[in-house]
Amino acid sequence: MTSIDDARTLVLFFSVTLVLGIIIGLGLGFALWGIRPPEPPPPTPYWTDEPWMELYNEPDELYEPDEEARPDPLGHLVDELDIWPARHLIISVPGRSLDRATMDLLREIKPGGVLLLPDNIASRSQTEQLIQQIKEAVGLGTGLADLPLIAIAQEGGVANPLALDDAVGAEELAASGNVDEAREAGRRYGEACVRRGIALVLAPVLDIVEGERSALPRDRSFGHVPESVIPLAMAFAEGVMEAGALPVGKYFPGLGVSQDDPEFGFALLLRERRALESVLQPFQYAVERSIPGLLVGHITAPALDPEQPTRPASLSPVMLAGLLRAQWGYKGVILSDDANARAIAATRPPEAAVVEALQAGADAVLHLDRTPLRLRVACKAIELAVQDGHLSRDQLFESMRRLESWQSWLRDPHPLWGDTSQSDESATTEEEPVEAPPLRTHVVQPGEHLSGIATRYGVSVSELRILNNLRGDVIHGGQTLAIPTE
Repeated sequence: MTSIDDARTLVLFFSVTLVLGIIIGLGLGFALWGIRPPEPPPPTPYWTDEPWMELYNEPDELYEPDEEARPDPLGHLVDELDIWPARHLIISVPGRSLDRATMDLLREIKPGGVLLLPDNIASRSQTEQLIQQIKEAVGLGTGLADLPLIAIAQEGGVANPLALDDAVGAEELAASGNVDEAREAGRRYGEACVRRGIALVLAPVLDIVEGERSALPRDRSFGHVPESVIPLAMAFAEGVMEAGALPVGKYFPGLGVSQDDPEFGFALLLRERRALESVLQPFQYAVERSIPGLLVGHITAPALDPEQPTRPASLSPVMLAGLLRAQWGYKGVILSDDANARAIAATRPPEAAVVEALQAGADAVLHLDRTPLRLRVACKAIELAVQDGHLSRDQLFESMRRLESWQSWLRDPHPLWGDTSQSDESATTEEEPVEAPPLRTHVVQPGEHLSGIATRYGVSVSELRILNNLRGDVIHGGQTLAIPTE
């Protein structure tokens, strides 16, 4: 019996040992199998010069957000009332009716404007329905003056996106030289826009056109001399305003005498300073007549921005904050051309161009890439630039005031100041030519004081106050100051 009991004991021992071994082995196996390297932390939004910053890393959530869980897109404005990034953007939308992704984007960012392009338009009724969809998606009202303001480049002639009958163009108006016809054309286009819900007319063209290699087609200009362009273009603008819409003159500082750069796509304005007087004259006259908006092109003008001769006017503080604002005293809206244009894409990502244009003195920027992610990146870039001190809150606030003046005018329209008929001697008399003297600008760095800047440039604090319309000595990092010259 003893040997049998011993055998049973050994079998039991080995059985228990085997079971325990299996259990321990399985436990260790599961434990070892469950060990993984730690998940990397999600990337932090940042501001860099790299194209298409990866500020968003879950694109699926961008296109199909949960209706109930969606946060208030303007909630962050409760504490930062002067930051509304997309307020400074005029965007484009795809198609002739809105898809879900575009509706979500509009509801989220609430852009300041939407530019209708020819592929958005099939008929009057369809255009009206699309505009209604846009307004309802944003949710800030459906009236002409409610955001986003709807814009279109209805010049007439070859630029007739509304497909209006008998849409006479600039070249034909220039051939007749009849100011009343130009005013009537502007009025008809403005009325057609207002009936559809369109508030902004990106016209008239203020460029003079010279030479066969001009970057602007001749048939879009009112002539080759200021004496022709000024009365006709300003009469056209008056007609648009009489209809209750807002004209935006273009393309400052002068696309009509520029030549295309075959490498980068910039329009090169290579004239010397004195030779630019006639080119700039229609724009300065429009400023004096308080034209509501000016569109600034991607045009390099080394004579006007000698320190950075390859910088386009659309991104130049010398031309925007300096020439237009400080020297000419322009109080209307400055709109920078498309941040996605080939000329810009060759040198910088569009979100960087948006920030640069606002830094330079633009109030709003065209951003015509329709990709929702890229539009969100542009908005985020503006926010980060403000947070990092690269873009002044006060400067954005002043831009917002100017943009709001458009809405105020649309609710209570009134004509341009003065008469733009050919009898207006100021447009044609041989007065002292307009010359753009050398301009200097200074971007305020964090910690700088007005007195220190005045000492650096050898000017007085009072001169800086007057030239920059400062009420006191308070300045902020990122603010662009015009510096008096001798």
